[in-house]
Amino acid sequence: MPTYSAADIIGATLIAKQPVPIVASPYDDAPTIRTVATGQPVGIVDSYLEPAAGRSGLYWMYYDLNNQPYYTRHHSGWYEVSGAYVPYDPSAGSWWDNLLPGGGEGIGNNLGRLALLGIAIWAGIKYAPGIIKSLKQ
Repeated sequence: MPTYSAADIIGATLIAKQPVPIVASPYDDAPTIRTVATGQPVGIVDSYLEPAAGRSGLYWMYYDLNNQPYYTRHHSGWYEVSGAYVPYDPSAGSWWDNLLPGGGEGIGNNLGRLALLGIAIWAGIKYAPGIIKSLKQ
């Protein structure tokens, strides 16, 4: 299971892994205004509020269709994250480095990449006019 920072969750959709209470304000004494059922989306996270006076834990902030904010408290195991930002991992290499076996090492792989690029350009020049002509018909 991936580990995220709170900032990574902004823009992601949280899915309820168990019933999740929604509150109108981000404070521990705020009454529940509704509950999201297990398996249902809680919302797209717009921001988060860290613990402060009256708030013993982190709260996620969302906006409803009327542009009104609502909140849920963070509890480990309450949410599944969908569409979270995943930071770039330079150790994973780029798609280009992983295109040919052996990554970017050696002249053979560079020649292979050049050959693939040449084939792609040739195919584009050869077949693009026919594709464009058939689309216009």
